[in-house]
Amino acid sequence: MAAASYMQLFVTLKERASEPLLERLSIFFEGNRAVLTELTAAAELVEPIDVSALPEEQRLFVAEARTAILALHNDAQYLASAGPVILSMLGNNTPRRYLIIFQNPAELRPTGGFIGSFALVDIEHGEIKNLQIPAGGSYDLQGTLKKHVFAPLPLHIINSRWEFQDANWFPDFPTSARKLMWFLEKSQGPSVDGVIAINASVLPDLLHVVGSVKLASGSELNAETALETVRDTIDSAKISDSAHTKSKPKEIIANAAPAVIETIKAGKAEHFLPLITVLLKSLENRDVQLFARDSDMQRQISEFGWDGAMRDNPAGDFLSVIATNIGGQKTDARITQKIDHQAKISDDGTVNVTVRINRTQTESGRNFEGGPNISYVRFYVPAGSTLVTADGFSAPSERMFNAPDAWEKEDEDLKKTETEVGFHGASGTRITDEFGHRAFGNWMITTPGSSVDAVVSYTLPFKVQPQTPSAILKVVNALSAQTRAANYSLFVQRQSGSPATTLTSRVILPDAWRLGWITDSSAHVAENGALLSVPFLTDLYYGLTAHTYASHTDTKKKN
Repeated sequence: MAAASYMQLFVTLKERASEPLLERLSIFFEGNRAVLTELTAAAELVEPIDVSALPEEQRLFVAEARTAILALHNDAQYLASAGPVILSMLGNNTPRRYLIIFQNPAELRPTGGFIGSFALVDIEHGEIKNLQIPAGGSYDLQGTLKKHVFAPLPLHIINSRWEFQDANWFPDFPTSARKLMWFLEKSQGPSVDGVIAINASVLPDLLHVVGSVKLASGSELNAETALETVRDTIDSAKISDSAHTKSKPKEIIANAAPAVIETIKAGKAEHFLPLITVLLKSLENRDVQLFARDSDMQRQISEFGWDGAMRDNPAGDFLSVIATNIGGQKTDARITQKIDHQAKISDDGTVNVTVRINRTQTESGRNFEGGPNISYVRFYVPAGSTLVTADGFSAPSERMFNAPDAWEKEDEDLKKTETEVGFHGASGTRITDEFGHRAFGNWMITTPGSSVDAVVSYTLPFKVQPQTPSAILKVVNALSAQTRAANYSLFVQRQSGSPATTLTSRVILPDAWRLGWITDSSAHVAENGALLSVPFLTDLYYGLTAHTYASHTDTKKKN
């Protein structure tokens, strides 16, 4: 029934293909709500089914049908909740003006990539009333910037003055978005209602759905070669610049964006759901991040996790590794990464953590990809953590840093966001408090064909706490010789645009402890801990419970 309803919905969309985009979106979301009613009834029927109680010849079919219905129900619920937010962002009730930044992960920055280009767009009732994309990219704002403030210290390699193109310094996207709005206004730009960050990887995902796009120049963008075409065109223009030939390196983006938008607007009815899927997936992976000046809209964006904000894990362990390519050109396109996290719990519950990061750079003959990768790497960990050791880092020469000019002033937003804690003398690691976390920052430099390891070790500010068992559990514990239990959890937040990364996390328990259970079924478990190794494609969370046993404790005392 639900499948038939969706088919009828797509027929309706096809019949009304000439109507404005917002009208068709409204039809889609209204139709989805109707289908949701049917799916809710179906989900209530299949949810209680115990597949194991069925005859064996029916189990596979019923299990697959049950899984499909529940998955469809969840998707329909999500679309029903997301619809009003998407329509509001598209100006269904109020005209909106957005700053859109295009981020290039090949030159990795905290929120996803270097801001090579940007757009100003006015939207009303889902229709774009005005679209401006400077052909010179973000650097076009340099000449109109009237406020001169110090850049964050690591950025002094390229410029002591902080400017728009480097404003996404903060891994917390709402904070970077506010700073981008500030720079835009201080560069005689307009006030905007919000900021939208789009990573370059979204373009081929869109083209996979709508097909190739022809530009006014006669060239064509398709899913397989779009990024390469854009990159080659921009790189060629930069080389022309270096040869003192006037060029507009971002002109291809200024030409491509309207063409892609028009292709999407004119898309077929059957493209609707795949396009919305691409959008929602991009939001989930932080390849698209949203910020709204309106507090109510921003609250809704945050509730969906679309805001790109730094997260937390209250009373638990937390890690986010944020790399910032500074002066390393587009070499992150050649970087692969391994993050190895180990938490060792002592008898008294103290947790000592070691994080090792390996960055490998392959060789490349492409323009702007063949030099060294110079990255300032920050490890965000629980607030109050104490750095014990740091090793393997390599800072650029002091001669590379630009001294600030006399008229440049300290930036108040940076001052409020980064609280200086100190420096680790042996390694030069900078320690700050930011976004409710402690951050350890230092440099990693790789060259083509090389692999570099760096390690930080620190003590968490809390101990894993024994649980007080209920009366029933006390009886169970007594029968099984358990004496106490403690919980440990870890949340690892992925950096938007980060290179291909393998994440490994180990928990090592004290000798007298034994693993009880762990939330992630893919983990390798042993009596004294657990090991989890995954491709780091999205945020990771897991928790475990461990127990001590009287027999182990007694043995330890006798020894």
